[in-house]
Amino acid sequence: MSINKANPEIRFPEFSDDWVSKPFGKIVSVTKRKYNPDKDHENLPCIELEHIEKGSGRVLGNCESKNQKSIKNRFSRGQVLFGKLRPNLKKLAIAPVDGVCSSEILPMESEELENEFLLYLMRTDKFFRVSTISSGSKMPRADMDFINAYPFFFPKDKLEQRKIAEFFNELEKKVNLLREKEECLKLYKKGLLQKIFKQEVRFKNNDGNFFPDWKERHFNDFIKQRTEYPNDLDSSPLASLTIETGIEMKSARYTRDFLVNDETEAYKLVYPNDFVANPMNLRFGAIAKNNLKSSVKISKYYDVFYVDESINMDFFELYLRSYEMMKTYHQTATGTLEEKKRVHFSEFIHFKKELPNKDEQDEIANFFLSLQSKIDAVKQQLELTQTFKKGLLQQMLV
Repeated sequence: MSINKANPEIRFPEFSDDWVSKPFGKIVSVTKRKYNPDKDHENLPCIELEHIEKGSGRVLGNCESKNQKSIKNRFSRGQVLFGKLRPNLKKLAIAPVDGVCSSEILPMESEELENEFLLYLMRTDKFFRVSTISSGSKMPRADMDFINAYPFFFPKDKLEQRKIAEFFNELEKKVNLLREKEECLKLYKKGLLQKIFKQEVRFKNNDGNFFPDWKERHFNDFIKQRTEYPNDLDSSPLASLTIETGIEMKSARYTRDFLVNDETEAYKLVYPNDFVANPMNLRFGAIAKNNLKSSVKISKYYDVFYVDESINMDFFELYLRSYEMMKTYHQTATGTLEEKKRVHFSEFIHFKKELPNKDEQDEIANFFLSLQSKIDAVKQQLELTQTFKKGLLQQMLV
């Protein structure tokens, strides 16, 4: 297989020598040292595939080798760990310590390449395309014979390799800091919500005084069910309800119009600010407000409702997804089989819960909307940095 010489689009100015090309198997070796838990009595950190975060390369933990039943691969600190099972998951990491790993993880090193440079070379789109040409359908594995025969370009000067690796390490630090900031803000939000709904934390009014005590209210006093169905001329898009993201437009891939004979009987209409609940998965958090700017159609098996002016809709969405309400859903769900338990709407609207007055609801809602804006801003910055890093990776490595 012959490929013309090529240099990356972006280089550090102090380097000018042409990059060289060699088959992957000629520049990288796989450690063949084994660990047998029945014979080897060392207790070492054991990294399994689930310990490597897909895409990011973060090692999230480990287990103890003495508790393992199967033979493992040994690795040394600093080696590149490559998850060959389902290579599309991009499970690549630098070994943080000496240890052992699953036989589905290959410890790699190179005499010609700095290991950290090798890691970034293996994160390029080129390596991803080569590694995902796999064998096996149900459990696809990277075809190492194919990968080893494929040529990759690299600088012979290890100083250039180190400088490239150090540059991407700095970008990686920024990505990790943004990720940690996002996670901290989310944890702060989650913890504060729990304290507020347990009334351990209270808001004050403009005079510096606490708002009045929360009062018990029946849901059916302020909730109204909506059972409107689309007519033949309705053009509202299809939507789905997920636990993670709430109500979102259903992509074309999931559209099932061809299976539906009569849309007027298959879907319910959901107006902006209406609430939708999936009775089968309500106890797992399948309830959300329609924050889209338009009406949508949702499965007829979902419950649709709205609230009157005595309730702040953003506050109520937070409340309905709170830990306290999750406990209520679990206690109320009925059904003969665990996986088919549901919370019937007739039970839902008869819940009685202590709620703050409208002014305190507004304060709580505004505070958490502001906090969510900060979380979204950090998330956007994280995504932009990751995109920037990925683009540079393709331009600084061939």
